[in-house]
Amino acid sequence: MPRGPYEKPGTGRSLVPPGTGPPAHVRRLLADQAMPNWGTAIETPGADRTEEAAMGTNHDGILRRLRRIEGQVTGIRKMQEDGRYCIDVLDQISAARAGLEATALLILEDHVNGCVREAIEEGKGEEKAAELLEAVGRFARSV
Repeated sequence: MPRGPYEKPGTGRSLVPPGTGPPAHVRRLLADQAMPNWGTAIETPGADRTEEAAMGTNHDGILRRLRRIEGQVTGIRKMQEDGRYCIDVLDQISAARAGLEATALLILEDHVNGCVREAIEEGKGEEKAAELLEAVGRFARSV
């Protein structure tokens, strides 16, 4: 049986209290969709990256979350176009931002457990640690 977008994995229980989730048109948009801007992210010049390093243990879950967030943002735009109540739009923006922040933490976890661990094993730990601290600093300033 397919899991709903707000169902806690393996429990059958919803993570969102009844009546507080997104409207039906947003829930319909949460199904897996292709990401039109795939591969357009800005990369840090000169950074040593491999495909293997970018595919951490959370890779599939991160993609699912990003698709869900993409659907949320599309729903938010439609809410604004339809003239929905401002507070409802702001609540959905807050939910999308929370989703992005949680996704960023998963990406950070993969980076530490993959890229940083690998760099330490290769004797390049100080360089990766400095890069990590800069990235965490940028992330912390953005939230």
